[in-house]
Amino acid sequence: MIVFIGDVHDCVVQMRDVLHRLPAHVRAVVQVIDLWVWPEEADVPADVDGAARVVPPRQRDTSLHWRRPSTEVLCIDGNHHNYWLTAGLSAPTRFVSGLTFLPRGTVMTLETRNGPARVGFLRGADSVLDAAWRRPDVDWWPEQERITAADVDRLLANARLVGGLDILVTHTPPASITTEMTGGGAPHPSSIPVEEAWRALGGGEDNASLELIAGHMHAAFRDVRRRVEVLDFLGVTIR
Repeated sequence: MIVFIGDVHDCVVQMRDVLHRLPAHVRAVVQVIDLWVWPEEADVPADVDGAARVVPPRQRDTSLHWRRPSTEVLCIDGNHHNYWLTAGLSAPTRFVSGLTFLPRGTVMTLETRNGPARVGFLRGADSVLDAAWRRPDVDWWPEQERITAADVDRLLANARLVGGLDILVTHTPPASITTEMTGGGAPHPSSIPVEEAWRALGGGEDNASLELIAGHMHAAFRDVRRRVEVLDFLGVTIR
């Protein structure tokens, strides 16, 4: 069984509560990122108030540090991610105690309630609402956060090696989904290559074999016909 958790934004106490309530037979926990944590062993930059303004104070922990959870967590990166912690990683790597980072384009087989599933990961997103107060290379990495054509190519190549995907995990949803969720708003740049990858892998149509799970929007959304689920802030879904 796989548990997927939505954006966390440093609310690690609440995330630990979620992890502690999981059944013992959970085989994997995937966090669809914007985890935005600072490990206990890392030096937090002195001027990091931009990170603290990502979510309301009542939702945040008093500590900016990550502590080892009871369950190993797999994560991808989004637009609120400390890129200096994962720079240069090209394979799944435990980069913080209890937290394994999955680079863009990673494909692995994970056990679901219905048996093994081929799961692909396409991370990244664009900062829009909070870009005005975030500082490049301090609490914002605008060049690294955006999804590129090379990221998509890597995902598609790895998917071909295993004969396709059953589940695609992204941070930002595809462009058509973000437009629908915002009542016709223009898609963010990174949602466009996600849309292309989703459709190239067989998604986007009614009754498609590919399921898509995403976050980023801080709102829950489901389209049963197209097999899409977008997780709310700290939202949980199980497969």
